[in-house]
Amino acid sequence: VLVYLLLFLQWSPMKSAFFAILVTVLSTFINPKNRLTLKKIVECMRIGSIGAIETTAACACVGIVVGVIMQTGMGFKLSSVLVSVADGNLLLLLLLTMIVSLILGMGLPTVAAYLVLGVMVAPTLISIGVNPLAAHLFIFYFGIISAITPPVALASLVAAGISGDKPFGTSLVSLRLGLSAFILPFMFVYGPTLLLQGEVIDIVVSIVTALIGIYALSIGLQRYFIRNLNIVESFLFAGVSLLLIHPGFITDLIGIVILMILFSIVKLTKKKSAENKVIEKIEA
Repeated sequence: VLVYLLLFLQWSPMKSAFFAILVTVLSTFINPKNRLTLKKIVECMRIGSIGAIETTAACACVGIVVGVIMQTGMGFKLSSVLVSVADGNLLLLLLLTMIVSLILGMGLPTVAAYLVLGVMVAPTLISIGVNPLAAHLFIFYFGIISAITPPVALASLVAAGISGDKPFGTSLVSLRLGLSAFILPFMFVYGPTLLLQGEVIDIVVSIVTALIGIYALSIGLQRYFIRNLNIVESFLFAGVSLLLIHPGFITDLIGIVILMILFSIVKLTKKKSAENKVIEKIEA
């Protein structure tokens, strides 16, 4: 209902959300097990009000940051400074652009942050050889990722209010789970095939290996694949993921070979561990 109201009827987000919530409440009466009684509705409103207070306080603090950035022109100043500091070094310029995008994304809406950086930084990235689409996506990505980047992490604050967990702890977990999103923008710059630009075979290979690489990175971050992984195994999975995410035949080949070896080792050690447990039970 929310998607239909937003996309087809083009209602405002506030109006669409209101009617989508209303439909959600009414739909609970279809199934007796999920039916909302008056007591449950009052309790939902109570919990929602508490969560809204926490979110409102966070938004009020961010409003101060927005005011500072808009009144001082800090966004434009930062953009011009990072261009001069990088002095033609692409990697350094990308790192500085990432930092500025995250800072502006924390204090400004994504569109506003993108407009500032798109005018001041994107032309510089393009002038030193960066693909235009990659340059703009690089800026846009980090403007969005700022929603889960501590210490502000507005999306994490909202999630913490819903779950009842600590805001900073939630933002750290969000940062760990979304780490692959911090790597992909760099890969867009160094490998345009991920943006569906180039030969078909190159595009397919790049996308497949990048997906495998992100999967390997997730294994390393979660420290689990079939069984719990030790710290060394986690680092190996994370390291191999970078070889696969980076477009290139040699790096992809090396990454796939190492990843297959790691998969085999983990499976063999899990099987051996299971056999040892069976033997221990028999002996007991």
